[in-house]
Amino acid sequence: PLMEDVSISGEFITPDGKKHTLSSKEINRLDAPWAAAAKRYPAGKILTAAFPGVEPGNTVTYTITRKVKDKPYFYAEMPSRTTEPALLRKITVNAAENVDFYGIKPIEFTTFGDDKTLTAIISDQPRIVPESSAPALSECVPTLKIHSTDPAAFAFALNDALHKKIVITPEIKK
Repeated sequence: PLMEDVSISGEFITPDGKKHTLSSKEINRLDAPWAAAAKRYPAGKILTAAFPGVEPGNTVTYTITRKVKDKPYFYAEMPSRTTEPALLRKITVNAAENVDFYGIKPIEFTTFGDDKTLTAIISDQPRIVPESSAPALSECVPTLKIHSTDPAAFAFALNDALHKKIVITPEIKK
């Protein structure tokens, strides 16, 4: 919550065409499982949404929006496949000019002034069966990777900033 806002909206459509929209009562923000063990840090959050009444044959559509703010460095990965099957997965990213994309080849890439938009569409993706010893999905399926600056340049800038603050005392020299 401090550095990003996340929201979800969605609906499902039954085979006969009836729409059911996700309501605010079906959306929950929960503390991450590790939150109780790390009392000195702000609790990480998990956003959950329930689609009551979904049955086989329904079409589920949802949009997750992440607005990142006040971060010196931003990185995200969006795998093209997950442990859930998808007939269609559309990934759209609206970003500032300094954000770079790599990984999945976008089908549409546009730039407007200082902003740019990438859209990637992935279709007919079967589910990946979860395995306890499997690597991260981003290591074994095509993945859209997004970062806000060159990671090496950020690391050097952080290193320089830290070295300017470090004071070497006689106790440290020993």
